[in-house]
Amino acid sequence: MQSRQQIDRMMQALCDMFNNCDIRCAEPYFAPDISYDSMWILSTMKGKRSVCFYLETKFNAMLSEKNRPKAAVVENQPALLIRQGEVLVALTVDMRSGLVTHLSLVEPTFFIDQKKQ
Repeated sequence: MQSRQQIDRMMQALCDMFNNCDIRCAEPYFAPDISYDSMWILSTMKGKRSVCFYLETKFNAMLSEKNRPKAAVVENQPALLIRQGEVLVALTVDMRSGLVTHLSLVEPTFFIDQKKQ
């Protein structure tokens, strides 16, 4: 089981990654078999290399458009709320053995509804 301190460090690193559009902030916390999915993409990406490449490409596009996201850690939840312009999304995070194993980008209402169940 991970300590609250470990979880907080990982969540802050993910938050910094989005706020700075820099994969290097969180990449050390990614498990080799990390996966990433989104309601807006058709398939789940698997593996650290694929996930890092995808996120780095997204961040580069955001920086070139000067449309940086603003992320905040959801209190007492393994999730971030991310705003980019008028769009608000939630990033849910699964962790195991001190590493991030899965990231899922979802509608914030979906995230909130799932946490109530």
